[in-house]
Amino acid sequence: MEDHRISVETRNVDILLSHGSQISGDMFLQLYGTNSYGPQTVEEILNGENTFIPLRHNGKVQLLNINHIATLSCDAAGELNDLQRLGESYTVSVETVAATYEGLQVFVNLPTGHQRIKDFLNQPKSFLLFINGEKSLYINRDMIVRVSD
Repeated sequence: MEDHRISVETRNVDILLSHGSQISGDMFLQLYGTNSYGPQTVEEILNGENTFIPLRHNGKVQLLNINHIATLSCDAAGELNDLQRLGESYTVSVETVAATYEGLQVFVNLPTGHQRIKDFLNQPKSFLLFINGEKSLYINRDMIVRVSD
């Protein structure tokens, strides 16, 4: 039987788990995303169907339960596109069960009449995208305690 391998690229990520520990490593991204042209994005993986995702840490692959990822940060360069910067821009502070983040930027580009931060937070996504300087910060919606401006 032939050994079939899917070509992937990696993206370095920093993860904060729900119990407060941090881990850094490489996520595996397929060369073709399911919802976009070009390589798969971290957001596609986090908001996908799999509960466990592989992460290469210290040369070994671990499987992380997405439900226990509080936040995931990576360079914005490979994640953000011009469409994600459309809509109303807000600067907010976000308190999660594991950490508090100040000065995060978020763009709300939803149907007319739904351009509030409340509408953004109530989207049916598990992970929401915030911009933290030159980083994309994905926050697990279930781990958010409070958002303020």
